[in-house]
Amino acid sequence: MSLRATIASNLIQITYCSALPFKNILRQSRLQKQLGEIEKTWWLSKATEIQNYADANMAHQFHEAIKAVYGSKSHSTHPVRTMMGPI
Repeated sequence: MSLRATIASNLIQITYCSALPFKNILRQSRLQKQLGEIEKTWWLSKATEIQNYADANMAHQFHEAIKAVYGSKSHSTHPVRTMMGPI
């Protein structure tokens, strides 16, 4: 193999190897954009659903939809206690 062919072969390998991280970055960027679009669609759908419940005065469904988005209360309340016991 001539020197020119060896250099050309090495340059191709270096170029290919250095392009791989860039391709991965582009792939991740596209994936993040797709996930962002999916999330945006979900939020718009939920907002419309909740607004429809509010407009129709469907309090129970409204509450359940809000709870599905934000989750239930994670902590419980404790009664206020005095020296004599709970109030």
